[in-house]
Amino acid sequence: MSTDAPRAEFLKSMLEMAEALGLDPRRGADRARMHDLLLWYIAINDSDTLRDILGAFTELLCLLNAADNTTTHGNGDGDGTGITPPSTATADR
Repeated sequence: MSTDAPRAEFLKSMLEMAEALGLDPRRGADRARMHDLLLWYIAINDSDTLRDILGAFTELLCLLNAADNTTTHGNGDGDGTGITPPSTATADR
């Protein structure tokens, strides 16, 4: 990946894919699909991006779980999803 922030780019892409597919990691069938999504990212990218892919995927799971909590408690970001992707600066931890 040719970017200064590969983890942030992977996270953005994964978030878009998860939303487009309507994936919810708390549903059993969706867990398998989330796993397939992770394996797909690993398969199509160079091995030197593995750390960024795994970091982005972990953050994706946290975001999706947090989105449920903020939506449940009425603290969403106003777009109905409750998901606010991090900025590039915060995603490069």
